[in-house]
Amino acid sequence: MALMANHANVAGPIQGVTEITLGVLLLIGLLPAGSTRGFLVSEHAWIAEWGTAWIWELLTPMIVSLAL
Repeated sequence: MALMANHANVAGPIQGVTEITLGVLLLIGLLPAGSTRGFLVSEHAWIAEWGTAWIWELLTPMIVSLAL
C-alpha cells in the first residue's frame, strides 16, 4: 500500500479510468464484461485491505458483481 500511496499521481488516474470504464460498460449493456472486471477490481481491493477494514465492506460489492 505504501508503494501505491507514494505513486498516487499514477495510480489515482488509473483507478478513475477503470471505474468510469466499468460504469460505461454496464450502461451500454456489456454487463458480463463490466461485472466481471468489477468483481476482479473489488477482489484486489478486498485482499489488499485484509485485516484493516470490516470484511463485508468490499465483500458485499464483490458478491453483487459476481451475481450480475
